Amino acid sequence: MNTPSPPALAADVRTAYSPALTGRAMAVFTMAMFLGVAAMQWFTGLAASVASS
Repeated sequence: MNTPSPPALAADVRTAYSPALTGRAMAVFTMAMFLGVAAMQWFTGLAASVASS
């Protein structure tokens, strides 16, 4: 499985939108990345809690 790296995805987001919308698109992309990481950390913590009990 070949997963693109975040810098490559950011470059795609930058080029996919018009210059007037690039800032908004990058903000949504960054928020999605942070929420994805937060969800993975929460899920990992939940899995660790279940495994330790």
